[in-house]
Amino acid sequence: MNMNPTTFHFNPGDAFVAYSLPGESDYFLMTSINEKDPVLSPDDLKDEGFIFHPFIPSEVSPPIFLKAKAIMKNPVFSFKAGSGDIPETISKEHFLRLANQFIRASSGEYLKLVLSRIKTIKNGEMELYELFLALHEKYDQAFVYLFNHPLTGCWMGATPEMLLRSDQGVMKTIALAGTKLYDPSEINGYWSPKDRMEQDIVVQYLENTLKAHHLKYAMKGPEDQRAGHLVHLKTSFSFELPEDIFGLIHHLHPTPAVCGIPKNKSLEYIAEHEKHDRLYYAGFLGPVHHEQKLDLFVNLRCMHIFNEAFVLYAGSGIIPDSFAEGEWEETERKFRTMQDIIEWIQNKNN
Repeated sequence: MNMNPTTFHFNPGDAFVAYSLPGESDYFLMTSINEKDPVLSPDDLKDEGFIFHPFIPSEVSPPIFLKAKAIMKNPVFSFKAGSGDIPETISKEHFLRLANQFIRASSGEYLKLVLSRIKTIKNGEMELYELFLALHEKYDQAFVYLFNHPLTGCWMGATPEMLLRSDQGVMKTIALAGTKLYDPSEINGYWSPKDRMEQDIVVQYLENTLKAHHLKYAMKGPEDQRAGHLVHLKTSFSFELPEDIFGLIHHLHPTPAVCGIPKNKSLEYIAEHEKHDRLYYAGFLGPVHHEQKLDLFVNLRCMHIFNEAFVLYAGSGIIPDSFAEGEWEETERKFRTMQDIIEWIQNKNN
């Protein structure tokens, strides 16, 4: 990493993260104190840093804790992603075939399954600071980030889904499931039985998890939550600070919103049938502060960035009432969060 008085210049081998919290006009840049021992442990929740956790930990996608060396507010920086092996875009034909297979499975021993896919867009060596700022300005109610580490490569996203937040002894989480296009004339309007069933599944899972940790909680919702051009159903939970925060995090993740129910069998089914590795998509991430204050979010509306391409990820919840074409359309709508910003900057710079 090189720097002058106004700009930080990062290389693909540097470990850093830029992020902004929902509803905040400021963004932060965090640099790492130690790149040699990054794997997340319970003790890391006592330090200031940033968690970047995969969907399922593996040799190619380990849990990362970026321990903070410095944190700066609203700095200018420059960064372009490194090269790598680019996965192929999943065809519509393949997705529909797999979606129908998931629908049949959800009519049997699975109450819900989540099918994801990837979409690759050419990258002409874009300056990623500009892309990060555009996401931060457009999706001000999302958790927006740009993360880079030698073990993970470069990732960027604007996720609407909180996993767990704590401050002054109070913790919060949400059930976010059900998706439709935003219509300004419609406030808390019609939701399909499929959307409401998806929401109920996640709510029940969260209630059972909090009860298993003997936590008393207050619940609010469901209500609409806007995320750019989309709207989701949201139920909010607040509860006391548990003794074992690390244990609660790993009990919550992954929720049925990103894998399915029953959870362990759904994870096995996804691993067997999806042709791509989710890596850090549908994992969780966010800053950890002193005194057990943390802000963790599910890694949705995200992409893995290479010098040659943007690899976008999106998923759709499948239940017995689903139909394959509708699930394809839902993933297309979710891709637009990243795709619209990429195309806007590409057109502006041409």
